[in-house]
Order: sequence, then C-alpha cells, then structure tokens
Amino acid sequence: YKLNNTIIYDDISVNETSSSSTYVESQPIRVFVRIRPLNKKEINEKQPIGWNYNDNSMIEDTQNGQRIYSYDHCFGPTASNQDVYDVIGKPIVLKAMEGYNGTVFTYGQTGSGKTWTMRGSESDPGMLILSIKDILDYVDQHPHMQFTLKVSYLEVYNEEINDLLGDGVSSKNLRIVSEDVSKGVVIEKLTAEIVKTTDDFMAVLAKGEASRSYAVTQMNAESSRSHTIYRVSIESKLVDKSIDLSSDISSNLFNLNHRIGYLDLVDLAGSERQKQTNTSGKTLKEGGNINKSLLALAAIISKISDISRKTLSDKSIDKNKKEHINYRDSKLTRILKPSLGGNALTSVLITVTPAAIHREETVSALKFGQMCKAIKNIIKSNDILDDIKSIKQLKQMILDLRFQLDTQTSPDKVIRRSNSYLSKVRSMTVDNTMNNTMNVDKSIDINRYEEENKRLKNIINEL
Repeated sequence: YKLNNTIIYDDISVNETSSSSTYVESQPIRVFVRIRPLNKKEINEKQPIGWNYNDNSMIEDTQNGQRIYSYDHCFGPTASNQDVYDVIGKPIVLKAMEGYNGTVFTYGQTGSGKTWTMRGSESDPGMLILSIKDILDYVDQHPHMQFTLKVSYLEVYNEEINDLLGDGVSSKNLRIVSEDVSKGVVIEKLTAEIVKTTDDFMAVLAKGEASRSYAVTQMNAESSRSHTIYRVSIESKLVDKSIDLSSDISSNLFNLNHRIGYLDLVDLAGSERQKQTNTSGKTLKEGGNINKSLLALAAIISKISDISRKTLSDKSIDKNKKEHINYRDSKLTRILKPSLGGNALTSVLITVTPAAIHREETVSALKFGQMCKAIKNIIKSNDILDDIKSIKQLKQMILDLRFQLDTQTSPDKVIRRSNSYLSKVRSMTVDNTMNNTMNVDKSIDINRYEEENKRLKNIINEL
C-alpha cells in the first residue's frame, strides 16, 4: 500500500485472530506495528510521507535502495482500536483467563498513538476497555469455575513506583520487596481492587486515570509523563462437584482445578527530544527519566536477543548456563522481567508516525521491535496444587491400580507411579498444613485414599 499526503488511506485488511490454543510452550514475542494518520500540525506543515507498508512490513526508501522491516502484522492509519485489539489483545486475554501470564505493551516516540491504543475514546475504546467484555464473557461461559478478579494500576514516574489506586503519601514511591516466579515482582502496599462487573472495572480505570501524570508538550496535547502497568489477576477454581474428573483421563478439566493468571497491559511513555517537545523545568526532567528507563529497557532487550541469536547459531553453547542480565538498572525493567525472556505470552505494539520529519525516531522504534522478535519466552500455566486436586489424583491412581489388578499386567510400573504420586501428596499435605489451608475432612480423605492404594498394591505384590 502506498501512503500519500491525504488523511484518508487505503484500508488494511486485518487477519482473523488465531485461536488461543495455538500458543506453544516456547513462544517468541510477537511484534506488531501501528501507523497513525498525520495529525493536524503535520498536515498544516505539509509534511511528506516517508514510508510504504504492507500487511507485515514497513518499507523505507533509502539512497541504497529499499530497507524492509518485517513484523507479525502492520496496521495502517485507518485501523480502529477494535481491529488492533482483536489481533493483539484478545488472544492474550483469553490465555490469561486460562491461567497463563500475558503482557501487551506499546512502544514508540511521544505522540505516536500508544495511549490512544490503550485508552482510546468513547467512540473508539482502547485495549483497557475492550478487554473487560472478553474477561466477563469468559466468566459467564464457564459456570463450573469460580473466578476471583483483582485489578492493580501503577505508574513508574521519575523512577518511582506510584499506586494509581491508592490515596495520600502512602501510595507514592513504593518498594519492590520480592520477586515471585508466577506473578513477577511483589510491590509493597499495592492496591488490588476486587472487580465483578463492567462498572467495577470502569470505576477502577477512572480512578487510576485521574491519578496519572500527564503534561502538555509541543508534540502532544496530553503527553504521558510516566509508564503505566494495568494488571488483572485472574484466579479460577473448579467448583462444580458434579463433574467427575476421573471419568475422562484426558480431560483438560483435570488440569484446570485451580489456576491463577496475570494480564498486564503496559503503556510506556514515549521517547522525547527536547528540541521537538520544547519542554523545560519539571517536564524536561520527566522526559529525561523517561528516556533513561527506555534506554535501560532497550539494553535489556538487546542483551536477551543477542543471547537468543548466539544460542541458535552456535550449537556448542550450553543452554542451561545462564548469562547475567541486569534487570535492576530500572524499575521498569524489573517489573517487565517476566515478559522479557520469562514465562509470559508477550506482544509488543510499535507505534509510529509516517511523517518524514520523524524518520529517525521511527527507525529507532522499528529496530527496537526487531530486537524483540528474537526473544522467546517459556510459557507455563500457573497451576496451584491444592488439596482437592491431590484427592482427585489419588482417585485416579486407585482406578489405575484396579485396572492393573484386573489385567495383572505391568504391576511394577504402576507401583512406581503410585509411589511417586503418594510422595508428592504427602509433601503437599505438609506444605498446606503449614499454610493453614488443609482442613480435617481433606486430610481424612487423603488418608483414606492412601490406605486404599496400599491395599491394592499389596494384592498386586502377592500376585
């Protein structure tokens, strides 16, 4: 498609989003590009268009010929927020509902459309609002599951973490107290609001937006002065006791007993040049800190992508040997650590303007996106092994033992498997007792199934 100097462009066709089940254990970061239309200032200045594009590439004409930057998909200037969400956001939201970690973050220069993509407007709502319907629809479509939804909303402002849902001084400059394998960094006193309805979600968003840091610059009438992370934690439990998990060994429900997923929608503040934004004083300092954290992020991604390329090209490299990556250079990189080479499904949206005057910033953003494409995350669901699940596993083991008793085949193999299960259950029972999560009834159930297991193994041994 050839871009031109008018505000109306050829429509770009958006492919149907693939099913969430297409994700695999090793998932590369998916990278997309969104081209915004020329704004009024650029039109008045009669800025020329410096780029061509097609469904999955940005094409630059240079003195040495064409330079092509390829991605998973490119959205043209007429693409709506709904188009972008259906391809990028929806698959991530659905996987988070299934107990995975999912992240979408936007990257680009200031005024390129990042916050518009995330927040949108009443007539063209952004990803933050569009995700609400899919989350609540999923809950309604799974009546046999009990869901607990919690929302947190924070910003990284001048290298300080602020709680956008908190009040007063206690919500400012929060500390990162630890890191968790499943949920990433743990931030002290961070508010987590329980939400159940659309109104609940919208109230949380409104409160967070009211606390967020904005300013007017020459590039943007409402410029974000901080990076924001909007997180939804989704805890799900199987509650319909009428579903007999042992009746279908291959059923996915057996593995969906208790899970917790995390959805992170990240709106990064844009990189800035003082001569273009014409900032001073407080706003200039904010821009400096934004650029500093973005440079730290780019350095981390460059390091991870280099490691990925070396591992692929040199088979002699020990994949189990971990190279040190300093995520602590910035609060932003520490928070995004699970999304960058960690255990999250991650999609990155690069937002750009086609105006030739911003060519240097656009090239920089496109190169950032290409580095992200080299990174692979290892995707795992966050299963919580609880007492009910241990009982179900024991019941299945008893069924297996009874089958072996009837057929009298391979008893040694079954006994080894049974011992492994029982060892895990005993260990889990001790842990759960320490955490005050096991009640007497469940302990009795486990003991009863253990005794039945022993009895059947003795019979097999005699045979």
